[in-house]
Amino acid sequence: MSYLKEPKFLSITANKFPHNGPGDKKVDDGVIKSRDEYLNLFKDAEHEKVIGESSADYLYFHNSVIPSIKTISPNAKILIILRSPVDRAYSA
Repeated sequence: MSYLKEPKFLSITANKFPHNGPGDKKVDDGVIKSRDEYLNLFKDAEHEKVIGESSADYLYFHNSVIPSIKTISPNAKILIILRSPVDRAYSA
């Protein structure tokens, strides 16, 4: 997995920046904005069977993200893990 948990690179065109919630500036500042920066997240991957990242908003912005995934990696597999809504609300 990339060292940056949620680079959000593939959703930047669908997302509206800046966000105005508590802590959003810090999150927005960490968003990867260029293809080279994004690919650099995986530069140390050599013989791994699987590489990836965990941008949760890709599910929300799936209409624009899935075509982007297919452009970057046409054979990519997409794994979606859902949390209990109550646990998610409590953690937020």
